[in-house]
Formats: sequence, C-alpha cells, structure tokens
Amino acid sequence: MRRPAENPKMETKESFRDSRIYPGIVQQTKWPCKFFNFGKAKTKEVSFFNCGLVERPDGLWLITRRSRNERGVRIGYNDLMAFRLDDKLNPIYGVSMKFQRFFDKEHFEDPRAIFHKGITYISSCNFVVVNNGRGWTGAHQVLNLIHQVDSKNTWVAEKRIDPVYGLNGPAIGKDTGPEKNWLWFFHQDALHLVYQASPHIVARFSKDGKFEQEYKTFEKEPQWNWGIIRGGTPPVLTEAGDEYLTFFHSRLADENHHWRYYMGAYTFESQPPFRITRMTSAPLLAGSYDDPWSKQKPLVVFPCGSRLKNGKWLITLGVNDLDSAWIEIPHEDLEPMLSEVFVPTAKKSFFFDKGGNCQTSRYPLLTTEGRNWPREPLKPARIESILAK
Repeated sequence: MRRPAENPKMETKESFRDSRIYPGIVQQTKWPCKFFNFGKAKTKEVSFFNCGLVERPDGLWLITRRSRNERGVRIGYNDLMAFRLDDKLNPIYGVSMKFQRFFDKEHFEDPRAIFHKGITYISSCNFVVVNNGRGWTGAHQVLNLIHQVDSKNTWVAEKRIDPVYGLNGPAIGKDTGPEKNWLWFFHQDALHLVYQASPHIVARFSKDGKFEQEYKTFEKEPQWNWGIIRGGTPPVLTEAGDEYLTFFHSRLADENHHWRYYMGAYTFESQPPFRITRMTSAPLLAGSYDDPWSKQKPLVVFPCGSRLKNGKWLITLGVNDLDSAWIEIPHEDLEPMLSEVFVPTAKKSFFFDKGGNCQTSRYPLLTTEGRNWPREPLKPARIESILAK
C-alpha cells in the first residue's frame, strides 16, 4: 500500500515530533513478543528483517529480506530467503529463492507472502542499484509465483508478474513513480490488491496479473495521529467472515530527527467495495532505541505478515531495519481496540425541475442539465418541509 502521494509537504521530518520515550518492543506489550533467532545464518555482514509469513502444507514459513554488505554499494545487496519455523517459532533452516531476473543483481526486499491453491505468491519491492550505489531505478512492485522447489530445496518461481497499475510499469525503469507496500489477497478465488488506505482503494486482477476492476471508497480521514497509513500485512479474513483485517505501519519524526514507525490495524468489508469499517485508535507497537539499532537507521516496526489461528493473531515484523520479531495478539484483546470508522451521510441538494417543482437529491453534484434549471430562493418553512421528506 503506497502513501497517497510522494509529496514532501505532506510528510516531512519538520512537520511532526514525537518526543515520547519508548522501551524495546518486548517491554512495550503484555502480549508474547520475541525476536527470531537465525543462528549461524546471521553474521556481522548479514541482516534479516521486514519478514512476511505464509502457511503452506509443508509448514509455517518466514519470508525475510536478507541484506548483505557489499563493497562499493552503500545499501549493500538485498534478496529474499525462506525459513521454516518450528512449533515454537524458531527458524529451523533457510532456503534461497530463485526469481527471474532481467538485470544483473536485481534487488528484492520487503516481502509479503500468501498461499492459494498450491501456489505461493511472493510480492516484493524490486529495483537495480546504479553508479556503485549512488543511484537506483526506483521502487518497483513485482509478484513471483512459486509452485515447487528444486533438488537443492530452492524455491523456484515459475512465473514473474510485473503488474501495470498505479505508477507501476511493465518492468524496472518503466515506472511513472515509486510504488511500495502492495498487499495482495484472494477474494472469491480472484486476486485482489489493497493499494492504499485513504481513500481506500482495492483492485481486482486476473490470475495472470492483468488489472480488471478498481473499488474506491471515500470516507472521512481515519482518526490516526501517527502519520500516513501504509501497508502492512496481506489481509486475512476474520473468523466471523464479515471483515478482512490488516496490520499497517505509519511514521513520525522524533526529537532527534529520526523516523519512528508505528503499528496499527484496521478492518474492511469482506465484499466489494471493501469499505474500511474499524480501526485501532492508538499504536500497538512503536520503534525504539532500546532495540538493535544504528545511527544510520530509522526506528522501525514494520509488519509484513500475519496469521489467524485458534483465535490468535501471529504478526511478523521488521525491527529498525536490522532484525526480525513476532508478536501474538489474542483476537478477543484486539476486538475492543477496533473503533468504528465514521461514515458520513450523503448531503442533500435542492433544485427545481423543469415544471417548477422543488426536488431533493442525495448527491451534492447535479447533472449539467440540473444546474441550468431555474431556481428561486427557498423560505425556511419550505426547507423544513423538504427535509422532513
């Protein structure tokens, strides 16, 4: 889910300040929360963070961004790995992923994963670094479909989709602007995408990634005081079946001019047009200096995956662009924290038809013909009688 516009006037470090002191994420919450232990796979040169989650017939998998230091490249090199989790959420072993690449050393980062009818869908941000790290091609969204693993237990993508939608072009370098944080999900066996939160935009795609239909619902701006709402975890249908739920992130600057990220949640209708229904009014977690951090990094809690099982939400998240963690929240605890989103009542307009009779419309914008019809001032008593209708 991208933010509504890449406009620095909308969100700058000079716009807001959050001077509160936050302990580490484990101390922030009463719910079970823990960092993943990647064992020998994690070294001084390698970090695993911004991790998605997917449950398949062969178990529960953590899909994580792997960032490796690379000489001459300021941001290093980013690709994806899958870690099999045991019953206690410990990574047992990791496997690499083989994606189709059109350029040398394409980067893949910030994965989200869903599983549907035998296929694992891995979406990620995709780009190429140029001029030895001094530039890049920009944030591009790609979707890889994995049906199987090879003899070396490597996850092999049999199909790559570069969706043409929003600012996303058909390939790296052909975008009209940056795109991040797309949230894919299946509704009635059709591939859908949550594109942004305000207005709430959900798009339907064909199985081969072609855009088909867009649902856009305009509501009053959600009451969230911690920055612009962005994705997020792929939506999951609640046990009641009448809402999808996604955990999102936002950010504000702190008094030291570092970005601090926050995690919240909102629900939306389980049927088109997928209107937002409820939302947390305060963060569930916030980035902290007390967690692993370096001065070049923001303070991050970045949810990328979730699972609802036995009445509990398991959420996986990146921490400070250096580490990965999970938190488990009982749905019965989350439920009272979700407040209804205000839905404004459509305004009534008054006009006179060609016969001179006063008519009312629930829509503020009239047709061109209606705007040209003759009008006369309404007396207060007449207005009250019209409203009574």
